[in-house]
Amino acid sequence: MTTKDDNAPGARPLGPSQEGSDRAMNTKHAEVRAQQRGIPPMIDQLLDLYGQEEHDGRGAIVLYLSKDSIRSMERDLGRRPVSRLAEWFDAYKVKSTDGHTITVGHRTRRLWRK
Repeated sequence: MTTKDDNAPGARPLGPSQEGSDRAMNTKHAEVRAQQRGIPPMIDQLLDLYGQEEHDGRGAIVLYLSKDSIRSMERDLGRRPVSRLAEWFDAYKVKSTDGHTITVGHRTRRLWRK
């Protein structure tokens, strides 16, 4: 990572590099959609950690929060903090098989599993 002066307080990298960041795995499209749809980066991370994975049949993986994954979050994080996130429990994330996020959104219909 290149900076103006590595010892300077508040030194920032030159250029758009986001090394070590989970957001670096998102496509530009996914970042724009997340902002447009009001899905915070924390929900993106929770989908990665706790999301239920399903293959969509088109070569991608859909991550969403199921009842079991929400219960798992409650065990790890506590019931009250998780209940405050209920607004985003309908969020989903579509990833390619190599791990890059394609898009994110809110479920408006039931996910049918085969």
